[in-house]
Amino acid sequence: MNPTFGDLVAFVLLNRSDKVFKGMSEETVAKLLYKKMQDKLLYYTTDEYNITGMIIATKHEEAKILFIDENLAMTMKNLKKFAARSKQDFPGYRLEWYKNNIHQFPDRDKIYAKLQ
Repeated sequence: MNPTFGDLVAFVLLNRSDKVFKGMSEETVAKLLYKKMQDKLLYYTTDEYNITGMIIATKHEEAKILFIDENLAMTMKNLKKFAARSKQDFPGYRLEWYKNNIHQFPDRDKIYAKLQ
């Protein structure tokens, strides 16, 4: 599947929860996705027919951190693809995120190795 921009927005609106894309209008979601696409910080995965997952990140150049802001409907297979692509697009950056309100900042190479 090669989704359109409208497909990406619709995926978010259909699959968001009270933790992801919280309180955002359709217009706000669309603007955010557009900006992140331009910055190469929107990652999505598909199968033959559907979008199967999406991650939105923020790049902190000084600290070489790629911070995961939104993680929607990710599976281990999708996470593998994200880890590989982020490593390719942003070499030398480490991944960080919050999980259960705890700041996570593991080594990306270790994450990638575990996912293989």
